[in-house]
Amino acid sequence: MPPTTIKSKIFNILSIVCACHLFFAGLNLPEIFYAYLRVIVTCVALLTMVNNIGKNRIFVIAFGLVAVVFNPIFPVYLYDKAVWVLLDIVTALLFLYEAYEIPEVSSTEVKTRKRRRIRLFRFKLRF
Repeated sequence: MPPTTIKSKIFNILSIVCACHLFFAGLNLPEIFYAYLRVIVTCVALLTMVNNIGKNRIFVIAFGLVAVVFNPIFPVYLYDKAVWVLLDIVTALLFLYEAYEIPEVSSTEVKTRKRRRIRLFRFKLRF
């Protein structure tokens, strides 16, 4: 497994915080919270999108769409609360998936791990 860097930990924390805010958006809260939510979600979506350029094309497209829908400058108005709640939940799940995505292990890394296990096993058999 590749080592976890501080940068990836910060992105994970931002994604989790954003997902928590999106889960709370289903409640009946003041309008200032929703304006704050738009700013937070757009910023984290843009950061995540830039972070995934060259790595995962689907995440770049998905978080680009999230940034467009939640942008505070030219807001998208969906007048039905049920649609927003569904959109908030789907977006929160997307952020959580991005935060807890398990990185793929390359085939060379798997071969290296197998070789290490075989060497350890041979070493244990000698003694």
